[in-house]
Amino acid sequence: MKELKELIEISDGATVLSLIKKNQGVMSLPSKLERLYILLKRTLGRVDDEAEIVSLLYGKEKDHTYPAYKRLKERLWKVLVESFSLSTEPKFLFSNYNLAYENGFKLLGIVMYLVSRKEFLLGKKIANYTFKKVRHYEIVNLNFELSDVLSTLSMSVDYNKKEFEKYMELTEYYLQAQFDQALVVNRYKKLKCQFYDNQPVVELAKLAEMYSKESLEIAEKHPEIPKIQICFYLMKVYSLMWKRKYSLAIDELRKGEAQIKLCRGTTKVNLELLHLLSLECEVYQRKFDRGIQKVVEAKESISSTEVNLIKVSELSIRLGLGTKNYEYAFVEFSECDFGKIQTAIGSHFIQYWRILEAFVHLLVATGQVEPVEDLPKLRPFRLNRFLNSIPNYEKNKHGLYVQVLILQMMFLMARGEYDKVVDRVEGFDRFRRRYLKGKQEFRNNCFYRLILKVVDANFNRVAAERLGKPILEKMINSPELEHREISDIEWIPYEDLWEILLGTLDNKRRMRAAKRTA
Repeated sequence: MKELKELIEISDGATVLSLIKKNQGVMSLPSKLERLYILLKRTLGRVDDEAEIVSLLYGKEKDHTYPAYKRLKERLWKVLVESFSLSTEPKFLFSNYNLAYENGFKLLGIVMYLVSRKEFLLGKKIANYTFKKVRHYEIVNLNFELSDVLSTLSMSVDYNKKEFEKYMELTEYYLQAQFDQALVVNRYKKLKCQFYDNQPVVELAKLAEMYSKESLEIAEKHPEIPKIQICFYLMKVYSLMWKRKYSLAIDELRKGEAQIKLCRGTTKVNLELLHLLSLECEVYQRKFDRGIQKVVEAKESISSTEVNLIKVSELSIRLGLGTKNYEYAFVEFSECDFGKIQTAIGSHFIQYWRILEAFVHLLVATGQVEPVEDLPKLRPFRLNRFLNSIPNYEKNKHGLYVQVLILQMMFLMARGEYDKVVDRVEGFDRFRRRYLKGKQEFRNNCFYRLILKVVDANFNRVAAERLGKPILEKMINSPELEHREISDIEWIPYEDLWEILLGTLDNKRRMRAAKRTA
């Protein structure tokens, strides 16, 4: 039944009906053969409808094993095969990569079925047609299968030495291309897997650089295969982004886009992914005017998937947080449909959005932003529920979990819950000494120490500023680090976050907390 429907879908309806009329003679009413064809054509989009069709043709007591029905299907099969021999080509569209992928594999399945039914000449005809239509898209798995079946049919059916050698050469090429593509794609998958496992950024950068270098020769060998090119350039770009070399990453993205556009198999999704990474790099460089321009462009041009639009919203919020445009960040977040986000993305990214939500609520809690009446209200925020909702990030002590602990302490101080801050100081400092060591963690370590100085100052603003000043200067002016390239986990720069934290304090000493520690 499935094979018959696939043949009907690509056949010429007028030719098929003409052949049926020819076979049935001068009957005034449609024959069972014509009725079967019409019923199958009507139900192309449905999966399980054979029982209904049999009952309409032969009565409710009959099923698909009824001999007359089986003979009728065989007759229709012969008519369809004959219609193909009369028509010039199947009626399928191949105007873009997605259509070529979908219809190419569909026709390949029909070819294999025809060959299994020993309809070799017709199978060869459709395979030839399909290969001509899809070859330039360089869908290597599809091209390999088509060239392989064509080489076999050229050898066994209507033997043609020149044709056989041509398709054998193509089969060997696409066999190697399949292997090369699998190598590059698998390296990219391994890299993303390490990223989702929250591995340290330093290790991710080394791995991305190693994989991109190992894939360079393959990328140069197959400049026309889009899947190889996109994976290769993504690994190169990630290696630079994770090293915080965002300007170089943007340059590499431009090269990648130019190269990928040369591939006929370029998809809109691939180009949108490069545009999103370019926007992400602009966000990390914290240039609001240029970033807002990129956001506007992205919102106008990115439309292929809901996930990509959600990513644009996320980056626009990050842009506001990173450039002290807090009202902009609040507005962008308040306009997002969190329910839609939860259904569109995986659990890992939902946790990411919950951290983003916590930063927006922190702006409200610290008085940096006042909710506007005309905008949708934010969801109620509970600190403990938030802390329990991000188990994935707790595993990575060098990633966003660093920010989670900062958020916890700042929320407690913004609410004046100083006793709870003091209760957590020992564990907070233990985390700092154990995990925030080395140059890569310098700024994180400094900000943790600033929070500890606030506690040492009994939550007095003047004393906290005085005790924190040397640490703040070191964090800003350290010669060991290029502070212009700030970590991608530092969503609000620590200098700005320090100002926000000081704004939650007053000039009266909080002796309550001091007594608690005594």
